[in-house]
Amino acid sequence: MTFSTKFEVVELKKPSGAKGYLMKIDMEPKMPKLYVKLQLGSGKIIGRSFHYAEH
Repeated sequence: MTFSTKFEVVELKKPSGAKGYLMKIDMEPKMPKLYVKLQLGSGKIIGRSFHYAEH
């Protein structure tokens, strides 16, 4: 399996002005993309949001 996706840098609402990283990952052909938002902080990766992207 090969995994490749691009990150988009976004501004988070909480904490206000913090930098987040957004990915929209292709799943199976008939499934919507998976929306994943991450935040880097204190040497850790923090999962902020995980859900299917809206059409």
